[in-house]
Amino acid sequence: MKNILTIILLFALFSCEKTIPIEIDNVEPRPVVNGMFENGKPLKVELSNSVLVGNEGDIGNLENIDIELFTNDTFQEQLIYESDGNYYSSNAMEAGNNYRIEFNALHKNISASSYLPDSVPIIRIDSIVPTTISVDQFGAIESALGITFTFDDLPGNHYYLIDIAIISDIQQTTTDRVWLFYYETDYMGLNTGIGNNAEFNVWEYLRFPDEEFNNSRKTYKFGIVYEEYDVDEWVEQNARFELYFYALDPDLYLYLQTRDVFWNTNEDFFAESANIHTNINGGLGIFAGATLVKKEIDLLGAIGKE
Repeated sequence: MKNILTIILLFALFSCEKTIPIEIDNVEPRPVVNGMFENGKPLKVELSNSVLVGNEGDIGNLENIDIELFTNDTFQEQLIYESDGNYYSSNAMEAGNNYRIEFNALHKNISASSYLPDSVPIIRIDSIVPTTISVDQFGAIESALGITFTFDDLPGNHYYLIDIAIISDIQQTTTDRVWLFYYETDYMGLNTGIGNNAEFNVWEYLRFPDEEFNNSRKTYKFGIVYEEYDVDEWVEQNARFELYFYALDPDLYLYLQTRDVFWNTNEDFFAESANIHTNINGGLGIFAGATLVKKEIDLLGAIGKE
């Protein structure tokens, strides 16, 4: 009798299962713009369409769209369509100019604008000092170089990005990222535009605002981590190094910050959702620039491997 009651109870529990349909609004696709550019190079814009989550197969390029480019509110040219949703300008972008694009796609009028910041020259490389750093919670120690350089910050709010280019006899046209870290500043204490909703990987994204030293001469410290096999490879390839120092449009800074948070949290079920910043009127994506200055830097000499 007891077994029969158990079977009846189980049957009753399973029979209570109910399927609840989830209704998702049928959101119309919007144009997506990928238009990050820098001084001295032609503008490149990639156009595609947005899709609902789970419908990645419906992503497509937007082809043969008439994109107009304006410089300081004056029409400059219609971008040249190449293929696969890629459009190019015939002239290089110049620092200190306001740029705007306008076009119609998917029955929507789209526009976006960006100011390409003035150049912020590097005054000097102050020092390159061999050091070590603990790279994880277990206390692992890695070889590193602490680097300081000086620049004159401009009036107003500015945003910067640091990178190191490695140029060798074998790969003359390529640059590789080395492992950078913040040597001076608590990254999460900065006004990053991303809030406090994520564990953020401070090792790969060396970007910072000028809120602590606005309109003054600044000596900034950062560092790179390297392995011995990196050094052997650099010596073998007769590598040289350049410090890349970018001044970023504020929209580009926010886009990069929020994009990286999204990448770092999109597989975390418990993470707060992160929205990627956009400045596209009528669509999604980014249209913004960065102004680059370069300065050669002797990393091998600092390590003693010239």
